[in-house]
Amino acid sequence: MSQLSERRRFHRFPFDAQGQLLTGDSGRVPCELLDLSINGALVRLDDRIDLDPGRSGELKLVLRGHVRGDQVEMRMNIETVRVDGRVAGFRFVAVDTNSFDHLRNFIEDNLGDISLLDRELTNLDYWPGIESGPDLN
Repeated sequence: MSQLSERRRFHRFPFDAQGQLLTGDSGRVPCELLDLSINGALVRLDDRIDLDPGRSGELKLVLRGHVRGDQVEMRMNIETVRVDGRVAGFRFVAVDTNSFDHLRNFIEDNLGDISLLDRELTNLDYWPGIESGPDLN
């Protein structure tokens, strides 16, 4: 097991979704979602933009995909954790209640064990449904 995977507190899963990064200065940047966890996402950006680790504020991630057979949209306020070329890792800092319900269902379905989901929920860095910073819309 690699040192990185040993440090991870959250399981990551591929999720077939259309992604869009919303920034206060660059507008809307399409992105490919590489993986998703209850606490963050890894994306490949269509265009290279200036994202410094630790940047948050106006950054939002919008994902549109299917969870449990239903078309859903999830919106998250995010903070940049790392950037490597056009690949960026984000940590969620706020997720609205409906989006969190979809995210939780997606993670639960992929984990297959409710006790693992409970463990991940206790390690969250944000509290679902409580916004910090800019509005999620």
